Amino acid sequence: MITLYGIGCVFLLVTATFLSNLTGTLGHCRWLLIGTVLLTPLTWFGTPKDSWHVSVLSLGSIGIVAMLIVYQARKEAWDGTVR
Repeated sequence: MITLYGIGCVFLLVTATFLSNLTGTLGHCRWLLIGTVLLTPLTWFGTPKDSWHVSVLSLGSIGIVAMLIVYQARKEAWDGTVR
């Protein structure tokens, strides 16, 4: 259990540092707080069996993105604007 806590702390620190360097708008400490508030509820799921809805959501989003890519490719091919 201590190992999971340590890994979670490191993950939050790396995420906060990355977002602070990427945006430059908020400081490191504020990004750490925002990341903690957003990511902590995800750690409350016990097993992958408890988070089945995440896989359904990801499958749906991948399907939508794939359809949009095919649509855009066909549109560009028919218009003759293929890059």
